[in-house]
Amino acid sequence: FFFQAEDGIRDFCLSRGLGDVYKRQCESGSMFKHLPNNWRIYATSAASPDESSWGYYCRPNDVVEGKHIGSCLGDHYSINWMEDSDRGVLSETLHEQFEIVKSKTLKSQVMEWGDLSVNPQPIGNFQANNYK
Repeated sequence: FFFQAEDGIRDFCLSRGLGDVYKRQCESGSMFKHLPNNWRIYATSAASPDESSWGYYCRPNDVVEGKHIGSCLGDHYSINWMEDSDRGVLSETLHEQFEIVKSKTLKSQVMEWGDLSVNPQPIGNFQANNYK
């Protein structure tokens, strides 16, 4: 299964029998600190259980359709993850992606949780590259 989550789990869809969780929120690691490592679920978080992630594209860069929205448009971790995914390198492994995103996210402790034995799997098993 695959979870795409923001401030809690919102969407669920089947994905090759292997769990892959992405969570964005302050103290995001708190959701995963007791995640068993034998459930075939792999998770990364923007921060440790006891720290906040850092906002990005905040005022004055919070412009959508020419208007300031008064909120950050993302957090540093999530934007780094999305930009890495947008590169479309589907052969990159989950572990390689984790290390790249971790190296670019400097103000919080990017962490990984759960079944780390899935790290050698390519992100192409979980993300499609079908831009139109």
